[in-house]
Amino acid sequence: MSDRNKTELAGLRGWRGGAPRKGNDAIHISKSSFLENSASYPDSFSWSGLQSLAQVRNQRACGSCWAEATSTVLNAHSEIHQGRKKRTFSEQELVSCVKNPHECGGQGGCRGATVELALKYVANHGLATEEERPYEGVDAGCSKTGGQSMLSMQGVHDEDENMDDMSQPGIHQVHPSKPGAVLGIKAWERLPVNDYDALIGALIKQGPVAVSAAAAGWSN
Repeated sequence: MSDRNKTELAGLRGWRGGAPRKGNDAIHISKSSFLENSASYPDSFSWSGLQSLAQVRNQRACGSCWAEATSTVLNAHSEIHQGRKKRTFSEQELVSCVKNPHECGGQGGCRGATVELALKYVANHGLATEEERPYEGVDAGCSKTGGQSMLSMQGVHDEDENMDDMSQPGIHQVHPSKPGAVLGIKAWERLPVNDYDALIGALIKQGPVAVSAAAAGWSN
């Protein structure tokens, strides 16, 4: 990849933004604090036995890593918490329907977005299964299961465009009346940036986690 310029390399990545931070300050976990807080963790732990994680994802030429990550996490948590009632979640509906008016992580669809935007969409509008809306890897028109056209969907995104601090660390509850709650989603949490202990704790206690990384320097 060393012979590619920045524009060509950017075309290989779905994430178009930087990591949120205050100035140049990053959160670091000291060795002493890690040892103090990790006493309750097992020596080893893995979710690799989940059937939903056995599928190899291919986003193709579409910058849909944010949608792929969201679907992967939802699939895994459905298997963990819903057992035989587990379901799949459509990446393509996320790519086609999630609005990104503030250009968080990109310009939307195959040009990038964020897991937070995707999860808020699922909470407010539900999500088709992978079988109902298979992945195409293109910016296809937005349509919900049942034949709603792109025109009929234009009015349902006003709530999504209200950012309401969705990018701030903390738990975001899903109202019981929302379509996402019908799927079994009670809440989702945005972890603190670069907080190792919070990440390990969430992985062990809750399940797989979606991670956004600033990967601009990784190609070489």
